[in-house]
Amino acid sequence: MQNILFYNKVSLLFLIGAMAYGVMTAGITAAVVTLVVSVSVIFLIKAFHNKKGVRHTFMAGVMLTLAAMAWPYVLLFLPFLLFFLVKPLEAFSGRNVMAMLLGTLTPLWLYLPYWLYIHFQVMDWAGMPDSYMRIVKTVRYFNYEDVTALQIIIYGILLLFFLVLTVRRTPYCYKGKLFVRSQRAIYITLTWGSAAFLLVFPSFADCFLPLMAAFIGPVAAQVAIGDDR
Repeated sequence: MQNILFYNKVSLLFLIGAMAYGVMTAGITAAVVTLVVSVSVIFLIKAFHNKKGVRHTFMAGVMLTLAAMAWPYVLLFLPFLLFFLVKPLEAFSGRNVMAMLLGTLTPLWLYLPYWLYIHFQVMDWAGMPDSYMRIVKTVRYFNYEDVTALQIIIYGILLLFFLVLTVRRTPYCYKGKLFVRSQRAIYITLTWGSAAFLLVFPSFADCFLPLMAAFIGPVAAQVAIGDDR
């Protein structure tokens, strides 16, 4: 019990630090996105070995879309969450997949009537495809012009710290509880995903860096408590 509390405290410390950095660099949006995505992952992990855990997978989808309504690129994590149902959570089932997808759509369904009420009469419906394509074309890939030295330093520190955590052999890597190993695998994958996204979309570093730091937190907490959890 004491180790679980320590794990939660370390994870929360990283999350608070990540949110604080987000507020200082990109405003409250980055902090909210970091918090809500973290909650989404927690809900997903609760479906561990539960192919009927539709409540948890539904809420994971809801939380992800709520974050996406503030910052749409969060939906890049949706394929990761669906994959985690297969491995390492071993909770893959048609019910869980449908629950997550329905959860992802639910906030949009609830928001759609209000959006239509505000925009219906002024919306250029015929020009929507062209407007969408213009938005897509504004996304810059591998464009490092706006990347600051501070962002590069923080990215390097986080990546180096993460490599130290994952390279170091810890007891639970080979004989620990299955749930602990599964949880660790999820956060390691999400951290690598965030690191890769940062390389592809460097202009979004203000939001991806806090997410990366938040995902590293649970990995660091597990290394700290070893196999005693």
